[in-house]
Amino acid sequence: MSQLIKVSFWALSAAVVVGCGGGDTPSAKFSTLNGTVAVGAPLQGATVEVFDAQGRRVAQASTSADGKYDLQLPAGAQGPFVIKARYADEALYSVYGGQGGVANVSHLTDAVSAMLSHTGAADGLLFSTQSLGHVGADQIAQAVGKVQAAVAPVADVIDDLPPGTNFMNTAFDANGTGLDRLLDAVSLSVTAKQTAGAAATNIGVVFNVAQGVHALDANRFVAFDSTDSADDIQRKVTGLGVSSAQLPPNRVGRLYLDLIERLNACYAIPLAERVDGNTIASPACRNLFYNADPSQYLDGGFNARQRFASLFTATGPIKFNPTISPIIAQDLTGAGASGRAVVAAKGQDTQGNYSYNRFYVRTFNLNGQTVLGVEGDQNPFEFYVNAENEFRTFPLSRLNLDTIQSQFALILRVPTVSGVAPTAAVVEGPSGRFLMAPTTGRDSFRMCRQLTATDVVPDEIRTAPIDCKGAPLLVYASTFADSQASRPVDSPLDFDHVKRDFLVVKDENEQLLPDAEVEKIPNGATWKATVFFNEGPNQVLYTRNAGRPMSSAELRGADSPMTRAAQFSRLTLAEGGDKASRQVDFTQALPLNPNAGITSGQDVYKRFADARTPVWAPVEGGFRFNWTVSPSQIPPFLVFVSGQVRINSLGQDVPVLSNRQPFEDTSRFSVAARSTQVFCSPSSTQSLADQSCDLILDDDDKPIEYAKDGSDKYLYNPGTWMTSTSLISRDQQQRSIIRGYMWFIPTRNNGTFIE
Repeated sequence: MSQLIKVSFWALSAAVVVGCGGGDTPSAKFSTLNGTVAVGAPLQGATVEVFDAQGRRVAQASTSADGKYDLQLPAGAQGPFVIKARYADEALYSVYGGQGGVANVSHLTDAVSAMLSHTGAADGLLFSTQSLGHVGADQIAQAVGKVQAAVAPVADVIDDLPPGTNFMNTAFDANGTGLDRLLDAVSLSVTAKQTAGAAATNIGVVFNVAQGVHALDANRFVAFDSTDSADDIQRKVTGLGVSSAQLPPNRVGRLYLDLIERLNACYAIPLAERVDGNTIASPACRNLFYNADPSQYLDGGFNARQRFASLFTATGPIKFNPTISPIIAQDLTGAGASGRAVVAAKGQDTQGNYSYNRFYVRTFNLNGQTVLGVEGDQNPFEFYVNAENEFRTFPLSRLNLDTIQSQFALILRVPTVSGVAPTAAVVEGPSGRFLMAPTTGRDSFRMCRQLTATDVVPDEIRTAPIDCKGAPLLVYASTFADSQASRPVDSPLDFDHVKRDFLVVKDENEQLLPDAEVEKIPNGATWKATVFFNEGPNQVLYTRNAGRPMSSAELRGADSPMTRAAQFSRLTLAEGGDKASRQVDFTQALPLNPNAGITSGQDVYKRFADARTPVWAPVEGGFRFNWTVSPSQIPPFLVFVSGQVRINSLGQDVPVLSNRQPFEDTSRFSVAARSTQVFCSPSSTQSLADQSCDLILDDDDKPIEYAKDGSDKYLYNPGTWMTSTSLISRDQQQRSIIRGYMWFIPTRNNGTFIE
């Protein structure tokens, strides 16, 4: 079928989604509603909820093993209806106009729902204060037509996709054929944003067509937003050149689900049967690995024992579930195919702790069946790229200062072995080339500068290592804003710590990378690192990012993931050495002024005895936090604390310790948690090098060991103070969302305090 004919029937099918007119709220004409919930792979055990035009839940059901659901709508229920499919703390949405009796839920319907929402996010259809009265046949058809146009390059070459198929309301089976093959062949990212003062939606579509897992430029990708017309989107995808031979195999969903089932079967085996010392003993667990051989596994220099530590420690089962975009990249079939793929899954234990996992897998034969086996990225050193999106507040500033920043964090660690030392690295990614160099005295790399396309790294770097100071972060958007006015108040580069501490990615004209370019970075993009050594050959490493950093418009979106991140509600602090705890209430008007009541005699606890910067001692040996999570917010899973220490637990200067010592500590918890206490985490109990931990001293004021509480937690030195705290969430597209609190008063470029 020609592309012209294919596009015309896509447009026709979009027009028959619903029968209601624009703005109508009809009663349901069908008392029975059914459909399939799938992301290519069917979602078993998802909870399907149906909400009426007033946002009231009117029906609920669960999906079967094939992703199907069937429920009864109450008589007189008024639509349009919102369908929400919940699974593993994530959700997908769809919209049903009240006719036809079929409503599917997928990542494609979720994109349609986001475009129909007043907020630009799919769940805004429920959590927005505005009704669904504006959602009618015309609006749904337009949104569907845009998604249809975006996925047309793949839909055009699926021979068994019947004419008239509509992903919203055409009944189908999640069996790898027809419409389900379309779901397998595309991954979507959906993000709310703010454009010209109005909410909109950014949508990125990655085509999961066959490509070398290490290919830098083979991604088939299109980005558009809800203000684009279907014709605009059609022009964007013209010339992508997808062929039927590049489609994922029609069994890819089955291969993926089989891997998930085998993971769950392995972790359900009792620990004593699962492993024997450092050896994976259970055949069911060994079969997870390529060729059923864990010894072939290598990921960032880690072996199977190191990377799958939970296999050797988890006493209870860990449940793995599909993610919204389970296939990140695949090269499984066709001439010259490697049989490799990158897939994603979400693991969750019985306490609610969860983690997103990216698995590099390869096909092999197991008991006469082709299956996927985990083999890792095969990199001998750590090389990972993760998207981070951060909202920083300065609670002590009277200007209500916020900074909103997005970045890629580049993790590159290469140790020196037998005198062979790394001297530099060139990293290539979807936004350019960058020079990195190892941190003095460590195996981690820091950022140096952005390279042009023609820059040649000189051979001299082998003998004269570069000394670079920048954090290993590539900043793509940074806005200095007034939290009360919700608007930018300064140029991003006028905020001194951004210029000083980070590498801001620029275009060929040395300007900040525009939003349109940031939004073109695909999920699953390939990155390459070439590591140089003082002797011997270079080492080439590859990795893929999951999500991408957000653009400025997305960061400022009224309903973007940034605004969905949970916030602290209360912080318990101790003042000075008396450990008299009190509460800091984050619901109060800013500034918080937690230093109120601290006398001048306690200035020893202040950084450089400067009352402008608070010094807070931990309570009962740890920093205690509380937070709240509303139904529309993303729950956190990690608290990160950083700061400094300069006195010991006795309040005395200790000559054997340096005056100032930085520290970083974390607390990981269940997404159901609403409080945590961060304790000191010494890097070594042998060297007693972590001065932020409470040291027990001998009669000569020499450290003996670290102090612990009754729960065997290491206690902070009461002279330890925080300089920053981050509450970290991760959305269902695997983007890190960081709510940061900076416990100091920032300065302008001229050094004056901003108060």
